[in-house]
Amino acid sequence: SLESSFQTDVIVLDFSKAFDRVPHQQLMLKLSLLCIDPLALSWINCFLANRFRYTLIEGHHSATHEVVSCVPQGSDLGPLLFLIFINNLPSGISSSIRLFADDCVL
Repeated sequence: SLESSFQTDVIVLDFSKAFDRVPHQQLMLKLSLLCIDPLALSWINCFLANRFRYTLIEGHHSATHEVVSCVPQGSDLGPLLFLIFINNLPSGISSSIRLFADDCVL
């Protein structure tokens, strides 16, 4: 710090498309390790499952693809699921760390 004349370094990370990069299977594993009620786990799994995406340009559809990684943005549950997914990120870092939504300050 400035008072103790030690060097202070700051690294700021912004996870690009963070909410789109949460694999459903890994998230469900983390949720099950938190001993969440099985009925709630089943509900969350249904909430994430059977989502598909395609691109529509001038009336033409691309192929449809199943969405297997993301937490839905704009939902009440999406940010909470993302925070649960990254919750153990600081455990592998020996310096102080602050997490803010999809940003990280080391």
